[in-house]
Amino acid sequence: MITFVVSLRHRHHLLMYLESWAGDLRDRIRIVDYPELATGHPLSHGTIVFCDHEAFSPPEKAFAIESWEKLSRTGCFRLVNDPSRALSRTELMIELADLGLNDFRVHRVSGIDSTRVHFPAFVRVRDDHKGNLTDLVHDRNSLDREIAGLEKQHDPARLIVIEYCETRLPGDVYRKYSIFRVGDRYVPHHLVFSRRWNLKMHDIIDDARAEEERIFLESNPHASWVRDVFEISRIEFGRLEYAISGERPQAWEINTNPMIMLAPRSYPRTLMPMRQAFAVEIGKALEEIDSPDDGAQTQLDYSSEVRAAMAEIADAQKAEMRALQHAAERERWRRWSRGAIRLVRAALTRGTE
Repeated sequence: MITFVVSLRHRHHLLMYLESWAGDLRDRIRIVDYPELATGHPLSHGTIVFCDHEAFSPPEKAFAIESWEKLSRTGCFRLVNDPSRALSRTELMIELADLGLNDFRVHRVSGIDSTRVHFPAFVRVRDDHKGNLTDLVHDRNSLDREIAGLEKQHDPARLIVIEYCETRLPGDVYRKYSIFRVGDRYVPHHLVFSRRWNLKMHDIIDDARAEEERIFLESNPHASWVRDVFEISRIEFGRLEYAISGERPQAWEINTNPMIMLAPRSYPRTLMPMRQAFAVEIGKALEEIDSPDDGAQTQLDYSSEVRAAMAEIADAQKAEMRALQHAAERERWRRWSRGAIRLVRAALTRGTE
């Protein structure tokens, strides 16, 4: 049995893999969110993977550490991703730059000295998956203005400045590589192509790119560097995203609760053979960290203060999720309205001809 303990707001990240790709593994994987764990939710003996380290608030991290320690004392679980040791996104980027493995630096906005920032740069939230909040900023005064505006909308403690690292290759194409670590196995995930520097998903798909991705998945050409980055991060389950600058890999982040796979309909036919092959390999890796289920369960007990704090976090995250859902619905309505207006105008135009 493998139980993934996740942020409430990110429970859905594993669901599409379980529903469409996991096969027999589906019955051996459970998802529990941190607020749910605080209520004394029973945990089946087996492997517990602590996820969403990069999204922890200080109270969530303290709760995760307390939970890890309680589970360790039982002797009934194999535990993965120690929250007291794993580096956060910001900590990892700073460490890699200090070690000379990354050619760019990350700066916390709180107490930032903008004279030390190498431009261009951009600002993002340190603990979400939405990417850049600004376009590339090219000088100190512009950066200071951007930060002043963003501090009105975001907690300054959550904002970071990231120096831009040029990874564009011939043809003005950017590439984003990703690879999973699952215990002791490393499984290449995908190679994404885009003409945008802040790429997340493919926007260039053709036979040549598909072949380049196939070669990457089969050869895993940066395996030694990838292992070094994961060892530095002290993360045992997660997905590393990186690019190449010149001939040097540059780490962007490690996501400890990534979307493993999307629904099959989301992939173009050209990429489907690679996705199917990845599904097989990630399944094998998960099987290796699986632990026998002896049929017993453990419930953790927390103080009333901890339970109340986690309930408050759950309420805040549910409110955030509702706001995001409403924003998405409003955007869908705006798109539908614009389309309907165009159709009406076209019909009126034809009627007057």
